[in-house]
Amino acid sequence: MNATNEIVKMEKSIEYVPFGAEDKIKLSLSIVRNMVATPTKQGDLPGDRDCMRFLMLCQAGRLNPFAGDCYLLGYRNRDNVVEWSMITSISAFRKRAESHEDYDGEESGCIVVDQTGVLRDRVGDFVLPTDQLVGGWARVHFKSRKHPMERRVQLAVYQKGFGVWKFDAPGMICKVAEAHALRDSFPTMLGDMRIDGEVGEAKGSNGNGKASVARLDDLNAAVIAHPTAEGQVIDTSTSNVADEPDASGADVESPGADVSTHEAWREAMEGIYAGDGEPTAFAAMMKAVAMAHPVTLNSPKGQRAREETYKAALGGRLDRETGKIV
Repeated sequence: MNATNEIVKMEKSIEYVPFGAEDKIKLSLSIVRNMVATPTKQGDLPGDRDCMRFLMLCQAGRLNPFAGDCYLLGYRNRDNVVEWSMITSISAFRKRAESHEDYDGEESGCIVVDQTGVLRDRVGDFVLPTDQLVGGWARVHFKSRKHPMERRVQLAVYQKGFGVWKFDAPGMICKVAEAHALRDSFPTMLGDMRIDGEVGEAKGSNGNGKASVARLDDLNAAVIAHPTAEGQVIDTSTSNVADEPDASGADVESPGADVSTHEAWREAMEGIYAGDGEPTAFAAMMKAVAMAHPVTLNSPKGQRAREETYKAALGGRLDRETGKIV
């Protein structure tokens, strides 16, 4: 019998006082398995090892599963193997942050691409019907520090396409960003705690929990390097993106229209599709183009991309759904 089995056999139950509470609570393996754990869709329940790990983590973090601080979630991975994870509620993060003497509030919201192709930070989880959600942001302030802790996360990394994510992706990505910012702000108090939106594999992931979505890494890097205020166009003129050629010195045939700025390019594109009589379809197409070329169209280095997309539109080679040149 190994040491883990001996602990499981010997440890009938534990008692401790949860964070912010006055009374003790009692946890045991059977209580965790039958009252706290969320079974898989197939009805799987955690074994003694997973229950013991959850129990010890609750005690170490002074979490109260009966008050909704945490729960044990089971799911099957891509190899059809059942995995169990301890999920911490965002309220548990907030309670610990509020108790810290240096905590001075926080902000959070969504990162979207609006109907004009401009990347914007929205406050909170309210987004417009014309917005395309691409990520979330959060900022934690401190009484004794000059600069806040800010974190920005990509929707594609966490979007699962089912459950709460299916109808409230803005709210979920806000919570994920908030959890990142709070955890990095107070590592001693929050340690390796994870909320539900951070656990499991995202839709379209490569099996390692990371999304296989081209160019969103470049988009996120540009946002971090050049944070924008509401309504500000991203300027990534100093970003180093290997697959985007610099327009300076480039031998590109003139497109036949003024596309020297983002506004001029948009007007030129609108002139091509003006006869369609479908402004909504045009706006959707422009968002797709902006997502296909997120780092270049709004920047000084985007001259070549603007010229190429305009010429492709003239020749009918611009895919309206994907925004890519075909």
